[in-house]
Amino acid sequence: MINLKKSWNKFSNASKAFKAGFWFTICNVLQRGIQFLTTPIYTRLLSTEDYGMYSVFITWLNIITVFATLNLSSGPYYNGMLKYEKEGDEYTSSVQTLGVLCTVVCFLAFTLSYPMIGNFIGLSYNLSALMFVVTLVQPAFQFWSVQQRLCYKYKSLILATIINSLLSPVVGIALVILGGYSYEGIIYGYVTGNLIVCGCFFIRNYIKGRQLYSYEYWHYATKLGIPLIPHYLSQMILGQSDRVMIKYFCGASEAGIYTLAYQVSLIMNLLISGINNSLNPWMYRNLKDKSYEQIKRATTQLILLVGILSGGAMLIAPEIVGILGTKKYLDAVWVIPPVMFSTCITFVYCIWGTVLFYFEETKKVAVATSSGAVLNVILNAILIPKFGFIVAAYTTLIGYTLITFFYWRFLNRVCESKDVEVKELFDFRMIMCILLALFLISMIVLVLYNFSNIVRYLVLLVIIVAVAINRRSVMKILKNTRIR
Repeated sequence: MINLKKSWNKFSNASKAFKAGFWFTICNVLQRGIQFLTTPIYTRLLSTEDYGMYSVFITWLNIITVFATLNLSSGPYYNGMLKYEKEGDEYTSSVQTLGVLCTVVCFLAFTLSYPMIGNFIGLSYNLSALMFVVTLVQPAFQFWSVQQRLCYKYKSLILATIINSLLSPVVGIALVILGGYSYEGIIYGYVTGNLIVCGCFFIRNYIKGRQLYSYEYWHYATKLGIPLIPHYLSQMILGQSDRVMIKYFCGASEAGIYTLAYQVSLIMNLLISGINNSLNPWMYRNLKDKSYEQIKRATTQLILLVGILSGGAMLIAPEIVGILGTKKYLDAVWVIPPVMFSTCITFVYCIWGTVLFYFEETKKVAVATSSGAVLNVILNAILIPKFGFIVAAYTTLIGYTLITFFYWRFLNRVCESKDVEVKELFDFRMIMCILLALFLISMIVLVLYNFSNIVRYLVLLVIIVAVAINRRSVMKILKNTRIR
């Protein structure tokens, strides 16, 4: 009780930034956790083919979102809120109108071209049209979320996130069980939940901002946003287009199995997304204050932490697949090690990318991610028909590796032009050692899957014992990664 009281007092006296960062992480864990918990329900309600169709809908939605919204609620919005800090509401409502205009234009173009591309998309026109309903309102919630994070306001964000995360699956599951729908019911639930919750913030942003158009705001947002379209599109291609290509070459059932493997990575994304959401504004402020040593120490230790947890997740992948799916999904196990390694690499280059975003070097970001995405698509087209859906995880890993290489090269050039020493910002050698160690672990784990479970459990036990013996060092790492 004394320790709990001490911990609570220490937490109560912590800085506003730290407490907000902690609750933002909890908020993200709740959001991703609900998504993770619905997976075993979906896989048992739907066949592997129907689950694959649902995943294809989400994939196309994420790809279309890049064009329909210009991803204005992501990196460019952070910059805009810092630049127009005293005019945040006006900037938000104006940029929201820009997103609405882009959505309408993209919907009209999609409608005209659907007779030619409908077969490739693999979804009916009505289901496809629902994607634009989501892209119309979803950015409004994201705009508001960024505002809360920058101001360290977490209470209302947690409540809104829980409601938004719960409503969609509840409606979708009800439509499947009570309404007799298949994957369409899950899609209808997803659209309904977003329309209700995000629609409220859509209206709220206009009430507070009261500005539909501003040449200055639109010009600034498009100046940063349009060059990033290849970047965000490439991220979608790398992270999700595999499912579309697997469905095209192998079938919807294999796409469903592959999707389940990616759902396992949600375990790590729970942590990584939470870290990034609190790390990004923290890094922006430290870059502005030139507190480079804090960035170097925190990012190195965070990458080490993510690497350790990724290795542990690889070791228990068969058990996780058994929980999330049925025996029909067992082949997903072989996809998990490269997927987990890709997740760690993504975390590394996103940290480097934050610096490029801060210095508004969006074109370089776009070049890097586009190169990786193009390579990924080419390798998928060549290798998936020959080796099956599992190879898609490795082509994605190769694409992420190429992106990481380009990010580092561009980071060095940008920092040199800004008179900033890269070695003051990041410990490159240590980061490479962490990634190499994780790569070796992923190869060993693939071999261990062929042996009895006892061997894997023994290796996992060794890791746990090693962490326990060095718990003071581990706790020091965790303590030093706190955002103060």
